[in-house]
Amino acid sequence: MKNQTQKIAPFRALRYSREKVRDLSQVIAPPYDVISGELQRHLYEQNPYNVIRLELGERSETDSSKDNRYTRSAHDFGEWIQNGILARDSDPSFYLYQQEFTTEGEKRWRRRGFFALRRLEEFGGAVRPHETTMEGPKKDRLQLMQACHANFSPIFMIYPDPKREIVSSLEPFYNTEPIIDIVDRDSVCHQLWQVKDPEILRAVSEKMEQKTLLIADGHHRYEVGLAYRREMLQKYPKADSQAPFHYILTYFNEMDDPGLIIFPTHRVVLKQAALDSSRILTQLRGEFEIESFQSKNRTEFLQALEELKGHGSGFGLVMSRDQKYHLVTSQKSKGVLDVIQVHETLFRKILGISEQEERNPERVSYVKEEAALFKMVEESSESVGILLNAPRTQEVIEAAERGVILPPKSTYFYPKLVTGLVFHRIRPEETVSI
Repeated sequence: MKNQTQKIAPFRALRYSREKVRDLSQVIAPPYDVISGELQRHLYEQNPYNVIRLELGERSETDSSKDNRYTRSAHDFGEWIQNGILARDSDPSFYLYQQEFTTEGEKRWRRRGFFALRRLEEFGGAVRPHETTMEGPKKDRLQLMQACHANFSPIFMIYPDPKREIVSSLEPFYNTEPIIDIVDRDSVCHQLWQVKDPEILRAVSEKMEQKTLLIADGHHRYEVGLAYRREMLQKYPKADSQAPFHYILTYFNEMDDPGLIIFPTHRVVLKQAALDSSRILTQLRGEFEIESFQSKNRTEFLQALEELKGHGSGFGLVMSRDQKYHLVTSQKSKGVLDVIQVHETLFRKILGISEQEERNPERVSYVKEEAALFKMVEESSESVGILLNAPRTQEVIEAAERGVILPPKSTYFYPKLVTGLVFHRIRPEETVSI
């Protein structure tokens, strides 16, 4: 299939050689943006071929323009290919990806999707973002792409499939033996199947062609992909219209998949000088209803916040030097996501936090765990913690359809896609096709 506007395409993935790397669980890693310094060091020590050395290399005090984390990633990448640590599949393929995981300690879930290439296009068409991005991460990821000319981690996109046409086309392959079957440090099971039948590839590509896609995760890397493509077009003006730099490694997940789960990301405002909890509450009462709980009743407070899911709109408020927790609710904001209320009303109007400040980690910290939020606020004299319920997938989709761009870290699709299963190497002299 040679199509000048082919949007979804198979690819010959670069993968770890099972002859050279016996235990793939030792070389995978979480996405770069959730890796702490401690975990980064652990992954470095765990295996000399761990993908962390490509995706998030360590910095050094002696770094220079000629020797830095990006040049070292490029060196390792080239060396691993030369030594057969990484080997390229011979046939263009889709790669089915299944994750099995547990939430709340007991409930077992399964999420299924597939890796393929998605043709890059500017926002405003079939690819829709839902979150704002930050310049720092984009600069970092662009430097990595410029050095390595590869996608090490995929963009996560969701697509509609109400008749389950695509899901049913791929379902039989899950009954076959996976080419990868591993469990990670968080007890998430990762399985991969290779689909290389040209008829199946063509049928799925054609069915995906007109789909509107929502970026679930990877906004920074998608924008970097666009910037990288512009650079490559200038450098290789005669490259084929199907050259690999027109595409980006993508994971596609059907939006009604029961395993498509979103976790909340909470906020902690730091260095809020002259913090006055009474003033903040007074200003909030102009637009919201407030129910207060004694700090000793934390469980009751968190339960009340949990009960808002699907029934109301609001957020939890925890402030330094305040003996109470506050449930802030509104009946007037139907259709407005809680995270937007927090940023537009609490951040902008009351705390005076600008869009630039909310991207500064020294001003606003984004945390996943409730316990971490309480600890940060309690150990400070000038912090404000905001606890959020996770938005429903449909709410995020509807907001994107209206053109609403959410604040940073508004969604956390769990589990994250693991890095290290498949790579997309970008060679401008090649072409993408079935």
